Amino acid sequence: MAHHEMPFWKKYIFSTDHKVIGLQYGITATFFLLFGFFLMILMRWQLAYPGAEIPLIGKALTETGAMTPELYNALGAMHGTIMIFLGVVPMG
Repeated sequence: MAHHEMPFWKKYIFSTDHKVIGLQYGITATFFLLFGFFLMILMRWQLAYPGAEIPLIGKALTETGAMTPELYNALGAMHGTIMIFLGVVPMG
C-alpha cells in the first residue's frame, strides 16, 4: 500500500492538525513582533534625528520624508496594538 504525502499548501496552510496550527500561530506572531519592532525603530529614528528624512522609506510615508507629529502618534498606537494583540497574545 502506497503512502500518499499531502502537498505543502494542504498540509501547512489548510491544516486541522493542532501541531501545525501551533506552528502557524508561532510564525504569524513572530512576523507581527518583527513588524512592531520595525515601527519602534521608526519612532526611535525620529527621537534620534528630529526633522530628518527617514532613510529608504521616508518619501513613501510623507511628502517631505520627515516624520510629522501625527505620523509619530499613529506609529505609537500601531506599535502598541500590534505588539500586544497580534504578537504577545498569540505567543502566550
